[in-house]
Amino acid sequence: MQQTYATGRRPGRERGVYALEWAIIFPVFFMLLYSIVSYGLAFLVRESMQFAAEDGARAALRYQPSPNTRLVTAQKVVVQRLGWLPAALAPTESSVNVRVCRVGNLDYCPADLTCGVAVNERCMVRLDFSIPYGTSPLAPGLRMFGMDLLNPATLSASASILVDQGGM
Repeated sequence: MQQTYATGRRPGRERGVYALEWAIIFPVFFMLLYSIVSYGLAFLVRESMQFAAEDGARAALRYQPSPNTRLVTAQKVVVQRLGWLPAALAPTESSVNVRVCRVGNLDYCPADLTCGVAVNERCMVRLDFSIPYGTSPLAPGLRMFGMDLLNPATLSASASILVDQGGM
């Protein structure tokens, strides 16, 4: 005769329930953990890009013999700061756009721009670039329903800094 408990259940009937519950919960848990790691890595790259852009813009203000040298120096600083990225993600000097423009008018950026102290002669250094993060991310995204859910296609960074007292 089989023994029954106060609940009326027989022992051994619930064997394997925990494994079944884990099999149902594990994919959700794994996706959550993986998405946190993937987003964290994309955030790391984006913040590193912003830091490099800000350093590059500041480098353009340092004393240089010519305006063109200033812009090349800013590009080199950005590439140097992001040297830790894989070659497929790292920007090249030609992909970093550095220009000196009038404050409030990013369309007016001639090569022979002279900057002054007057309000209408104020200039700023504008540096921006982007990388194709979606083509080779640090952590592959989760592909569901034909979409890459976690990784953005491109990451962009930009920085602006005011040129003071005719410094360009």
